Amino acid sequence: GRASLMREWLRLQSRAGIDVVDESRQRQNESTGQALLRFPKRLINTLSRQRHHDYSHEVYDAMAGCLACKSCAGQCPIKVNVPQFRSQFLEVYHGRYLRPLRDYLIGHTERMLPTLATIAPVYNAVIGQRWVDALMRKGLGISDSPRLSRASVKKQLRAWGVAEATPTALARLTEQQRAQSVIVVQDAFT
Repeated sequence: GRASLMREWLRLQSRAGIDVVDESRQRQNESTGQALLRFPKRLINTLSRQRHHDYSHEVYDAMAGCLACKSCAGQCPIKVNVPQFRSQFLEVYHGRYLRPLRDYLIGHTERMLPTLATIAPVYNAVIGQRWVDALMRKGLGISDSPRLSRASVKKQLRAWGVAEATPTALARLTEQQRAQSVIVVQDAFT
């Protein structure tokens, strides 16, 4: 179904004189300055979305349900790869329309968490308010935002007698010590 929907979108784009491959190439080769110059046009397109029908919105809504698991390619006799053409479609779509605020918020989570961790009690108190939960759910489409742990990884490592694996500390290790070392890389979610 998604492949048929995509085929129809491509047909309509072609009929309108739009080369989606060229549009995709332009996005890939675009500098930050060029992207900023296109922002007003993308904003106008996004704000006028309700007034001007574009089949792209139906395709976008249909692609939102794709988990990008690639099971479709394994099950399909001709190996149609929905996640691949989904990503190419989204590149073109978001070249025309702004992303939802939720995308930017989630995309910057790892960058924001170290700062938020320093004020975890305040963050947890705010995020625990019903009105904040309702605002996030209705305004951003984010529900059940997790609370931040108040535990300090550095304090826990000291308590266990485990050295932090900084670039300087790793450079000082001998080959034998490196071979016997286990390095745990913490990400934003652990």
